[in-house]
Amino acid sequence: MKTTYLINSLEGGGAERVFSELIGMAAKDAELSNPIEVILLDIRPEAYRLPDTVRVHRLGKSAGFPSAIIQFLKVLYLFRELRPDRSVSFLSRANIINIISAKIFNFQSVVSERSNTLGRLSGKYSGMKRGLVALIYRRADKVIAVSNGVAECLIKEFGITPSKVSVLTNPVDFRHIQEQAYADNKSILAGESNHQGTGSIIAMGRLVDSKRFDDLIRAYAESGQTCGLTILGDGPNRQQLIRLIEELNLADQIQLKGFVGNPYAELARANFFILSSSLEGFPNALLEAMALGNAVISTDCNDGPREILALSQTIASGNVEVTEFGLMVGVGDCSAMAQAINCLANDERLRIRLAANARRRVMQFSKQEFYQKYTKLLEGISGAKANKVCHAGGQS
Repeated sequence: MKTTYLINSLEGGGAERVFSELIGMAAKDAELSNPIEVILLDIRPEAYRLPDTVRVHRLGKSAGFPSAIIQFLKVLYLFRELRPDRSVSFLSRANIINIISAKIFNFQSVVSERSNTLGRLSGKYSGMKRGLVALIYRRADKVIAVSNGVAECLIKEFGITPSKVSVLTNPVDFRHIQEQAYADNKSILAGESNHQGTGSIIAMGRLVDSKRFDDLIRAYAESGQTCGLTILGDGPNRQQLIRLIEELNLADQIQLKGFVGNPYAELARANFFILSSSLEGFPNALLEAMALGNAVISTDCNDGPREILALSQTIASGNVEVTEFGLMVGVGDCSAMAQAINCLANDERLRIRLAANARRRVMQFSKQEFYQKYTKLLEGISGAKANKVCHAGGQS
């Protein structure tokens, strides 16, 4: 079957990274006479490169209602020309366009939700946005959720038929991560990893509100630790975070490194990793840090971290929960996060034990297993649709 892929852009981010990895795997399976087609809605700096065999269609920016309509018409024109049997999309705007286009041109629509949908569609016009997503998503042939929590949200809050929802967690490319990390870390190859010393603390993600890096900075200040804190990533909140760091007199201890092409080398040198978000799906940064043997601290945000670190109970305010695979605190609980920072910084035995458990845990999310589940999922949609057509034909 001819499959087209659709996403907003390949700008740096977890969803974009998984999308590019999926395209890389799918391109290897694609027939030479039927190459993979990718539609990028926006022209933005691309952090991830796709294989040369993939045909990429870049449409342009969507700034305001008139240009959004023009962009949608461009997508319709492309779908009319490409005539796919199926289209797979990531992120809400691309998902909505995908489903509508599929109904117009009669192809299968597969949409992927990479974070908690209810939490993401908040703020101004939230009711209208949620209503639109519910109305349109119900008409998709398949909705892929990145975690069980996201799947539950789609079913309960948006009324999507449970049989239409499947869970496909993010993949971890262990070989690539290890190669990239150790290429610039000869001392780590020699067994001199900072994981067993008093190295720095690291965090990674786009500098946006949902990542709550301001909470992390305040927690770090409250902890009183003197080891450095490095934050990888860029985004609109950069200047705001710089001002906060200066207000707390921590400019000598906290470094905002911006977007880093090879974050794995930085992760491998770090002492431990912290995820401070209020909203996540199945966070790549957390998985990648664990794959490199980092002990981790995470907030109990919706939805993935709880599943990754195997937390089974609610976290009381001010408490730090020690799971088999890491430490967890409540969202926005800076005092608890400060306690967790001190816990890992001061207890080397705990840090080493959690690091070993983290590496073992993340082995369950291999890239190969991800792609096998993905292809089986698509085969299931095609089989179900074929059976439906045959059944309808038998009744006529």
